[in-house]
Amino acid sequence: MMRKRAFYGLLTGVLVLCVCGCATTRQGISDDELIRETLATWKSGLESHDLDVLMSTISEDFVSDEGGGKADFREYVAGLFDDGTLSGAKMDIDSARVTIEEEMATVENAGLSGDRGSVLLDMDLKKEDDGVWRIVGLQAY
Repeated sequence: MMRKRAFYGLLTGVLVLCVCGCATTRQGISDDELIRETLATWKSGLESHDLDVLMSTISEDFVSDEGGGKADFREYVAGLFDDGTLSGAKMDIDSARVTIEEEMATVENAGLSGDRGSVLLDMDLKKEDDGVWRIVGLQAY
């Protein structure tokens, strides 16, 4: 009986540590690493043509250069997937330069190439209430 209690006590302690560890692990990740996670998700969605994954990186506060919001951007990207503009898309996020100022960040020189050419992307990101950095603006040149 005593061994059984000790075992369950140990098991409970391990579970508590696992749960607490999971809850605190993200707190130890730097903003730069969190932004690079967002970029990796963007890259994954773009390269696999998974619109839902790609759009998970876009803030509800997103505004395009033309003044459109997130829904407009979704429609635009879906069109690029459908018409083949993003065929063979590859992202180079490793050489992108990240600058962080409080709850806002800028990503410069993320390379996008595909069957129809290449562009550089600059992105503006905002750290949202859930701690995730999401894209609020995007410029291609």
